[in-house]
Amino acid sequence: MAEKVELITEAQLGFALKLLYLQHNDNSSTVFSPVSIATALAMMYLGAEGNTAEEIKNALAGDFSESVIHSHFTTMLKHIKDEYAVKEPPSPPPEEIDSEDEEAYEKRERLYEIQKCTAAAVLETVNRVYVKKDINLEAKFVKKFDELYQGGIDKIDFMETSNVEKINEFIAEATRGKIQNLVTKESFSKATELVLINAIYFKGRWHSEFHPSETENANFYSAPGKIKNVNAFTTLAPNTVTFQAKMMRQGVKRWQFSENDKFQFLSLPYNMSEISLKIILPKERFGLDDVIKSLTPAELSKHLTNEDEKQVIVRIPRFEVKTQFDAVKLLKDMGIKELFEAEANLQKMTTDEEGTEAAAITKCLLSTCCAPPPRPIEFTADHPFLFLITDNKDHIYFCGTVTGSEFGECNTSKSSNKQAKGKASKNPAKKRRKI
Repeated sequence: MAEKVELITEAQLGFALKLLYLQHNDNSSTVFSPVSIATALAMMYLGAEGNTAEEIKNALAGDFSESVIHSHFTTMLKHIKDEYAVKEPPSPPPEEIDSEDEEAYEKRERLYEIQKCTAAAVLETVNRVYVKKDINLEAKFVKKFDELYQGGIDKIDFMETSNVEKINEFIAEATRGKIQNLVTKESFSKATELVLINAIYFKGRWHSEFHPSETENANFYSAPGKIKNVNAFTTLAPNTVTFQAKMMRQGVKRWQFSENDKFQFLSLPYNMSEISLKIILPKERFGLDDVIKSLTPAELSKHLTNEDEKQVIVRIPRFEVKTQFDAVKLLKDMGIKELFEAEANLQKMTTDEEGTEAAAITKCLLSTCCAPPPRPIEFTADHPFLFLITDNKDHIYFCGTVTGSEFGECNTSKSSNKQAKGKASKNPAKKRRKI
């Protein structure tokens, strides 16, 4: 059974890498949740039959059986809930606290609030299915969905504005306000019969935090001829487009580190959890595209499971990536076509299955005792790289790239004006008089 778990985990790594390959663009950064997209597909697979089910299975997990696939996702969701979700302890029985004892009651409430926020890293995922109010769902599907995917099913009228707001409120609450107004009334039509949502939220603190005093301006080389300008003392080549980036730094420390001939692989853990940020940094400055094309599930798994530690000096940019992409197009490119067509076979889900529209919104060095210690490894992420947020089970909760597009481009005209003023200050005859 353990072997099956490892194999299906590797299949999920392959699913994530294929999604990454299909949406990667050298000119823009991206971020998505492979776990969220895969979970949404697994829920649709629960209600699919025939060719629709076969297409989902092939893209999601290849030759694995339906029971193994659902077992994998059920186990993963339970793991997330048990290990990473905010813990809310049940209220003590009323008889434990005297109703007249206000001090004891207030103490219990304070403890309750503290315990809710004790986790240094929080990862939560929720599932919800919205169904057209006149669609009858199979009782067997409803029961299995509730058992396996811990989700709720609501029957609504998609044409009512209040229900659009209801869906958006659910998404906003599930993502702690990070995703607002994802759908509009125009997102639905009279043909819309089902909307399936998987939302995922993560927030974590570094195990070893980056100190603000060690954060400085530095260059980020986004592409040939483009430099994220951040170092005032660096002479830039003519016609170079400049940007702003902030480079965070950690001095020599022991980190989980591995490498091959194409990239360096660094793991930065989050505090009090098994979750960590993995950075895959190409050894060639502009080699991200080649790394993404050649990276295999087996190679990725080897680095994810590596526990070797090295002395490393870490420099990574402070970044925030926001992106939108057409998940339906990506999934169709992966071979899941029938699910999004009128002939989609979801007979295990509904008793009336005409024109169903389904949407998944995820909307080695040797030395002797007398020899000097090896020099620390330099890990400087000053050019495009790939990042993953994973846990010790190798679930990829988030995956993305940083190409430099998210760093603000400097205003060329302002830069030119500053240079002109600098030249003028060196020539008194050209100084402008204050008026």
